[in-house]
Amino acid sequence: KILSLEKEKEKYNHLLGEKDREIQNLKDKLSSKTKNGEVSLLQNQLEEKTKEAERREQLLCSLSEEINRLKCNLSAAMAKCSDLENKASSTSQASQEAATNGTEVERQLKDALEKNQQWLLYDQQREAYVRGLLGRIFELEQKAEIVSQQESKSNSEGINFRDPETERRTITQLKSELNELKKTYEETQREMMSLNALLQSQRVAEMRSQENENKIKEKAQRLKQENETIKEQLREEKEKSEDLLCQV
Repeated sequence: KILSLEKEKEKYNHLLGEKDREIQNLKDKLSSKTKNGEVSLLQNQLEEKTKEAERREQLLCSLSEEINRLKCNLSAAMAKCSDLENKASSTSQASQEAATNGTEVERQLKDALEKNQQWLLYDQQREAYVRGLLGRIFELEQKAEIVSQQESKSNSEGINFRDPETERRTITQLKSELNELKKTYEETQREMMSLNALLQSQRVAEMRSQENENKIKEKAQRLKQENETIKEQLREEKEKSEDLLCQV
């Protein structure tokens, strides 16, 4: 349509030039004529030609304004399409990055859950080991108490059923074994406390990972919706641009 209007504009410019020449010719004739009737006729013709020239000039201005308006609309539509395409591209990229981050968080969360199960199993095994140690300590303490009571009773009654040296070695051995078990128990207790603290921190990390995963999923969903909205706007703007191109 713009090309058609441009051609029409050139046509009217040409016609205006011809009319200007006709007006000048009439003026020349007017100056050379002396008869009143011819002068009046020429003046009327001059007025008509002048009015026609003014109408054509107004039409030419209107055509020029229409051409400029269509050019501006087309330029604005193309710029908006370009902007929407850029937004759609950036939103799509951000959505893909969010999906990738979400996958990484899911993998980390899965690893954390597996480690958590391993820590729980190890914790249960250590608790069973500690219970066994406590039972063994109690058993040795009972044996040491019995041997000590028997030795005291034998000494008080003056009866030696067993060799005193053997009894002392037995008591010393039992006490030594008991001390070692107590030491092992204390070390195991400290290790269990450390493991429990580590397990607690692991659970906190799992909760944070879960929160991060939820946030990333929400962001990915929001970006996906924004991308769909931008695509719809882009489709509408392309339709408008096509309509303008058809007018051109």
